[in-house]
Amino acid sequence: MKKLLILLCLCLTATLAKGQEHKAFSPQKFQEELEAYITKEAALTSKEAEAFLPLFREMGTKQREVYRNMRKLGHDMPDSDEKCREIIKKRDCMDVKLKTIEQEYHNKFLEVVSPKKVFKIIKAEEKFYRGKLKGWSRNHNQRPQPKR
Repeated sequence: MKKLLILLCLCLTATLAKGQEHKAFSPQKFQEELEAYITKEAALTSKEAEAFLPLFREMGTKQREVYRNMRKLGHDMPDSDEKCREIIKKRDCMDVKLKTIEQEYHNKFLEVVSPKKVFKIIKAEEKFYRGKLKGWSRNHNQRPQPKR
């Protein structure tokens, strides 16, 4: 009986530990979830989704490239005020580039779906990212808090 109890406890512990493993981030799965969410929230027809999604992916690729460059710029703390000033100016230019890309693609979206749906797409994307960030934050903050 004692051996059975110990075996049961070990199995239960292993099961609980397995359930708490963090799953690796999958960019492909994230993109699929985002596209499905936007398609549903904006009520895109299959024809609209077929025209819209390639443009949306194209925009994301261009934006990710700018974000990569921004991360490279801000990786290490510069050792002088002049280098800091230069990096700040470059980052500001990259922020403008991000908005320019967004504006360019919003105009392309307007060519394939109605303005009302483009507005819904923009709102859905914001809502999706907010929800994901809240979820990630919740998962990060599940560590036991010290008692005061």
